[in-house]
Amino acid sequence: MTRRWPQTALLLALLAPIPVVAQDGSAVPALALSGQYRLARVDVGTAAATMDFTASLMNPGDQPIEGTVVLRDPAVAGRVFEDFGEQTIPPRGSVRVSGVVSIPIEIYESWSKGDAPAVFVNIGDERGNVALHRVSLSRIPDRP
Repeated sequence: MTRRWPQTALLLALLAPIPVVAQDGSAVPALALSGQYRLARVDVGTAAATMDFTASLMNPGDQPIEGTVVLRDPAVAGRVFEDFGEQTIPPRGSVRVSGVVSIPIEIYESWSKGDAPAVFVNIGDERGNVALHRVSLSRIPDRP
């Protein structure tokens, strides 16, 4: 086996369709959230990269989606780089979030190699449970 095996196995595990689980352990239906993102004015330092981050989040469903939108570490749920606040994505519509974000250099390097940013919509219910829904993002090509 090559040294890439652990990385490949991890990538496949992250991409495999799995049900979303609420904090109380109950299964939550997955949402088909998708979108596009753009990076601008990127300043790469030795430990972090700072940039203008913009994402358009799309809801193909028939019901609005309401929740807190965050950009976070893909492996550590509590490591949030930017909180875009409470957002409502209308049925068959979209919402745009943006901000100046600073992320660790290793996260920026993974984005540079094709990994998508980990943007989540955290949706709470009346009992206080929160379900985390990752948005499937693709990069908008840079303008010439």
